[in-house]
Amino acid sequence: MTRFNYLGESVAELDETGKVPASQLPPGGSGDMVRSTYDPDLDGIIAVAQLAATVGSAVSLSHSNSLDHNGGTQDSAISGKEPANANIQTHVTSAHAPSGAQVNADITKAEIEAKLTGEIATHTHAGGGGDGEVTVVATQDTINATANLANATGLTFTGLANSTYMLETFLLWNANATTVGIKVSATASNSPTITAGHFITDAANGTPDSSSYNANDVTVTTSASAFTTYNMGVLSGILKTAAGTNSVWQLRFAAETTGTITVKAGSVIRYRKVA
Repeated sequence: MTRFNYLGESVAELDETGKVPASQLPPGGSGDMVRSTYDPDLDGIIAVAQLAATVGSAVSLSHSNSLDHNGGTQDSAISGKEPANANIQTHVTSAHAPSGAQVNADITKAEIEAKLTGEIATHTHAGGGGDGEVTVVATQDTINATANLANATGLTFTGLANSTYMLETFLLWNANATTVGIKVSATASNSPTITAGHFITDAANGTPDSSSYNANDVTVTTSASAFTTYNMGVLSGILKTAAGTNSVWQLRFAAETTGTITVKAGSVIRYRKVA
């Protein structure tokens, strides 16, 4: 007899009743799945329906989450959702990022720079001794109408313990008259091993004037100022701090004689740790 399966494919000889022999059927199958006369529309639809009914009688398609995923037997705070694994439970129930954590992509350059201030004792740069140069700029004027030394606001820095610095101060000042010179000196706290410097400027335009210091508040004095506004002098120095203690270096100034000296905003300290 003609050989057809339910899709119309020739696969087996039909027996005398028009059915596929039992030896050629899948487990649980029925010979009624195949008809002796093949109609692509009717026979195919009937065969598929019969196959579904036959398979359905052998395998249950029902599924019970409560039976197959019994959360009551798990050691989970999220019953029925996570496997009973102590490591997983520790992870899913523990705190992760703090509530106030900031996304890396949102961190700005200004925020990073705000944290990167001061010096780090263990920090070095590859390929050379010492640290990079640092500049400090005075942001306001400081007035001294006496011959007594006073701190120049903002012209200061902290040297780390047991370290050596070379420094320069580019000093701008006004004098109430050209006949009034400037006194310049410096202090360094906590008894540094070395604090010394040399100041050079003009007493008159084109007439150099200079002097030196080798200890706290040893005065460097010029006899006059070349101009009444924006005179400039350069103080070069060395600071070697003591072991075990930091040292605060501070520029100091006063009028050389009766008069007023104003250290101007825009004056700059430039310093570098060299050892």
